[in-house]
Amino acid sequence: MTEFKNIARLRKQIEKDTPPAKLEDMHQIRKLKANLRTLDPDDEGDRLSIDGINRDVAALRDKHGMAADGADDLPWD
Repeated sequence: MTEFKNIARLRKQIEKDTPPAKLEDMHQIRKLKANLRTLDPDDEGDRLSIDGINRDVAALRDKHGMAADGADDLPWD
């Protein structure tokens, strides 16, 4: 239970300290990464989607100067 309280506390702090536009894009990155988990890299059509999603995520990270390795992503992914 303590872990959930720590995550909730961390979430509130991040939401308080992060500009709204960046926070919205961080949530968008989280959603895009969730979509990646549903795609099959061996499928031709899915591969194109994966490439597009990765470009979108990279663009959002670059827009806000976030780390390319995902170190700045929301910790509750």
